[in-house]
Amino acid sequence: MELIAAAVAFYAIVLPVFLVLEMGGNHPGAPRWPARMPTAEEAAAAWLAAHPLKAIPAPAAANDAFERIAA
Repeated sequence: MELIAAAVAFYAIVLPVFLVLEMGGNHPGAPRWPARMPTAEEAAAAWLAAHPLKAIPAPAAANDAFERIAA
């Protein structure tokens, strides 16, 4: 019983201190959660800059049957 009480007291002290230090402290590097969310246009521009579109190859010459279907 005393072990359970000691564990509860330990976590009642350590857990809030740990959370305050982790959430309030400055961490090196870029912040994980930016203060301002990008707009849809900014997010799309950033994604396209990171993932450039690939050029589509020229289509092969269609045969007569497909050209008739397309027309």
